Amino acid sequence: MAPILEELLFRSFLQEILLQLFPKSEIIVVLLVAFYFAFLHTYSFNFNLFGYLISGLYFTLIYWKTRTIKYSIIAHIGFNSLITVVALIFH
Repeated sequence: MAPILEELLFRSFLQEILLQLFPKSEIIVVLLVAFYFAFLHTYSFNFNLFGYLISGLYFTLIYWKTRTIKYSIIAHIGFNSLITVVALIFH
């Protein structure tokens, strides 16, 4: 459920508003949304910030290129599932 809500909040809402406010700054908007996503997912500045930044950038680029939320939701769910499986295997 979290990936769906996060994608709706960050991509469908925040990214769209920023793209409307700054239509000539699409790359900057993509980077801002990805950084904001990463920042809200980290509780302290650590290596996890980099991972969240990369995944946030990936989801943001998917939405930006396709202009449909379903693909970024699918990617987010897949990424979270992969992380969960890896954590279960190695812990």
